[in-house]
Amino acid sequence: PTLPKLPEKDFQPKTPFRNTTDAFQYYKLGIGGPCNNFEPPAGYWCSSGVEGGGPSIYTVPSGMVASLPNEPYKNATGAIVQVWRPGHWASWMFEVGAYDSD
Repeated sequence: PTLPKLPEKDFQPKTPFRNTTDAFQYYKLGIGGPCNNFEPPAGYWCSSGVEGGGPSIYTVPSGMVASLPNEPYKNATGAIVQVWRPGHWASWMFEVGAYDSD
């Protein structure tokens, strides 16, 4: 799906404030926009103020090619696939919408 690139609302309160580092000093939350495909439609990676190594508002893949364990399956539609983000500091879970065993 094509989602808006910016959140409809940004929530970045001035407190609490963490002064022990230059990054991640404030709580940040984006609502709507790129989070519209989540329930609830909110999250840190949807805010316009993400920080860290190579930060950016997340993007959603439109599809993927995967080698699933114990293939081939008669029908993997509806299966849940969990994948790591680069660096293995977070993961995504996707529901298989279509499956081609070829």
